[in-house]
Amino acid sequence: MTRQKEDELLARRRELRRRAHELIQRIVEARLKGERDAEAIGELARLSQEEVEMTSPDLTLAA
Repeated sequence: MTRQKEDELLARRRELRRRAHELIQRIVEARLKGERDAEAIGELARLSQEEVEMTSPDLTLAA
């Protein structure tokens, strides 16, 4: 893997984690109000899956 590709993957991972943090805050705020933010939960699940696929592509192929 080239250095540029590694840098791109790290940047994408940082972006995923930043967005995940925002979504978790939204989910917690909704729960504190007694609500459920299904949209944020779904997006968080998609982001989590993307991060798994980025970090271990061989494992996701086996699934």
